[in-house]
Amino acid sequence: AGSAAESASASSTINADVITAMKAIFRTGTQQRQEWAAMRGFSDSMPVMGATSTENQQFTSANTVMQNAMLPAQENFEQMFASPTVFPNATTISTSESTMLTAMQTGFNTYLSSNSSGTAASNSDISTMQTTMASRMSGMGGMMGGMTAGTLAGMGVGMMATTPGSTNTQNWSVMMVATNNFVVPTRTMTYTPMTTTLSTELTGMGITPPTPPTFSSFADPYKAMLELQYDLVLTKLINLQKLAQIGTTPTQAQMLSIKDADLATKNTMKGNITGLTSSQASALMVSLAQPEML
Repeated sequence: AGSAAESASASSTINADVITAMKAIFRTGTQQRQEWAAMRGFSDSMPVMGATSTENQQFTSANTVMQNAMLPAQENFEQMFASPTVFPNATTISTSESTMLTAMQTGFNTYLSSNSSGTAASNSDISTMQTTMASRMSGMGGMMGGMTAGTLAGMGVGMMATTPGSTNTQNWSVMMVATNNFVVPTRTMTYTPMTTTLSTELTGMGITPPTPPTFSSFADPYKAMLELQYDLVLTKLINLQKLAQIGTTPTQAQMLSIKDADLATKNTMKGNITGLTSSQASALMVSLAQPEML
């Protein structure tokens, strides 16, 4: 394929199939690099959150499964360019790109939702987290005096919405659970939420926001952590709905617009956190955010 592309003279018109191939390679390569970067971000954040050996083991195993799913997908895509004399046509390129992206999405869905080969925390992990968190909250007294794991579970703490407009939820990721090692009663932390702005944006897109915990039942630092986690859920749902409204494979310009808006929102969120160093705030936000393919 390389020879076929190089055979054209410098002054000749570039074949439309070559342009299609270049765009496909750019899109798939960019998405794959972004996934590697996201996993590195989680990896860097886990030590800051004080992740346990068990949490680190699950996270590392999930990364290995994800990598094992993505690399063959990339290799299969590149095989269509193996011939030194025949260049694939636009239809073949489009089909191969779609096959690769589907394989990547399948691997990513496993990474997000499985507690055996992905990052989703087990029911036992969630129950343990709720028990520990409730005990610490109760020990702080005041409005949180007498807090129980059952109350947290009833408010949905430990569960998250992952699909716009769906009432289905799944367990927090193991990275989110690890934040319970960092957010402790002695942690000085506040957060000014963006919930109203984000909820209004999501509602304007025709999606009802998921029911949040009763934030007034909590004091900082737990109130700050739960409000931040909910705002990050809303941000992901907004991103997903924007992609859904495009309806087809998004252009680079459309993806850039979504990514720029996402970055601006998260920069504002980070600025709304007080009491933490910049690196701690970044690590907390990364750990509380759902993995996503953007």
